[in-house]
Amino acid sequence: MNNIKIEFQQIKADSPASIGLMVELNAPASPENQLISRSPRGVVFVVDRSGSMGGGRLEVVKSTILDILGQLDKNDYLSIVTFDHAATVELALTRIQDADIKATRKLIGELSTGGSTNLERGYRIGLAEAASAPSGVEVTVVLLSDGHANQGNTEAQSFAQLAAGATEHFITTSTLGIGEAYDERLLVEMSNTGKGNHFAAVDFAEAAIGLNSEISDLLTRTVSGLSVTVKTEGELQRFSRTRTPQYVHKTTNKPGQAVQFDLGAMGSLEERNFVAEVVVQPIKSNTGSSAGQVIVEVTYLDEVSGQQVKLEKSFDIELVLAENWVEPARDEDIVMELATLRSNTVKEQAIELARLGRMAEAQELLTQAGVGLDALADSMQDLSPRNRARAARYRRELTELASMDGELFIKRSAESHKRGMNSKVDPRHMPDQDQNTDESEA
Repeated sequence: MNNIKIEFQQIKADSPASIGLMVELNAPASPENQLISRSPRGVVFVVDRSGSMGGGRLEVVKSTILDILGQLDKNDYLSIVTFDHAATVELALTRIQDADIKATRKLIGELSTGGSTNLERGYRIGLAEAASAPSGVEVTVVLLSDGHANQGNTEAQSFAQLAAGATEHFITTSTLGIGEAYDERLLVEMSNTGKGNHFAAVDFAEAAIGLNSEISDLLTRTVSGLSVTVKTEGELQRFSRTRTPQYVHKTTNKPGQAVQFDLGAMGSLEERNFVAEVVVQPIKSNTGSSAGQVIVEVTYLDEVSGQQVKLEKSFDIELVLAENWVEPARDEDIVMELATLRSNTVKEQAIELARLGRMAEAQELLTQAGVGLDALADSMQDLSPRNRARAARYRRELTELASMDGELFIKRSAESHKRGMNSKVDPRHMPDQDQNTDESEA
């Protein structure tokens, strides 16, 4: 069940404040875990086949793509682009029912490694294939690479700009790094501006997990067009602004001191928390009064029922004189979610320390972040089981990262930071296993 919460509803006169808001989102399940009647979707695999993709890396990618073929609907679109020092369109964007699947499987099976890595050429060709989709068809470009771009343009900012521009044409970019030598800064930034996901298959056998998770998100989507709008009224309209510490697809300032956050889509049974903060400048008062209202509206298309859903909740905010002020009780679910997001920045600091060779400091930073979240959770009596379980997963992930070293630490931490800012669960962890563990920890 979806839910809208506020951290507290009283602010002190003549003092700044930050009021947390949270929307708990639960996507409906696909009927019997099968694909639902939906609009066609497209996927373009851009596969690095440079010489370093030998030793089993390319074979894992090929076998996973072959498995994924069977998950596509007859009206979906598929393209395969490979690159080393040059780029080749192995399969032009084609509707599945019009494709020769037997020939496509043979083509994929025969892919082999080649020369150096012109990632720019491969990505540009992949974007061109995606852009050839019929109007209205959303396409995801999935870029897989195990190395650094060493031919063509190699600047991360240029790739980020390409990915950002493609989103205007309903093209998202997700990236998957394989092994320990890929450029995680470039691949993560592409996924950020391209509004997609990033996965670190440092153990290259994990590439299958990352690819299957990406395709599952695309094909089992049951919520689309998800947006959260926060509006303020009264004195709050004059003295506040709304922001979010999370990654969103788009932020739009609307008339009447309202901000709309576009969150994209959710897959079958996906769980997500979205948080925002209303930052309030000091409001003067001689008597104490109403500071106004905060109104939160959630809209999305339920692709299972085909219905447009709208949820709305209003919160009255009281302005209290300083002499009458008592710190209000805070909603513990929001406090924990905000603390988790804020501690996510610790991962960025740890990654930079690791890149400087200060690995022990980086590991200790994540360890202490986990200890702090443990202490916070232990102090809470009213934290909901759902959010206690989410916090336990996050703390466990910090512990896992702190036990890693070298490039494994850097790349997995970069992926974890990206997922944390998107409020997405690590696909390596089975939900039923997490649930059992979390219940025992709660």
